Amino acid sequence: MKLFKKLIASILVLSVFVGVAGCTILTRFIVPSIMYSTVS
Repeated sequence: MKLFKKLIASILVLSVFVGVAGCTILTRFIVPSIMYSTVS
């Protein structure tokens, strides 16, 4: 049972980390494109 809880906790941490990384990558790609579209 403890192993199962540890597995769920590690998966949650991993999903949060992946989500944050994905958000930062998305903003880094979206923000410049928005800036370029507004400038031109």
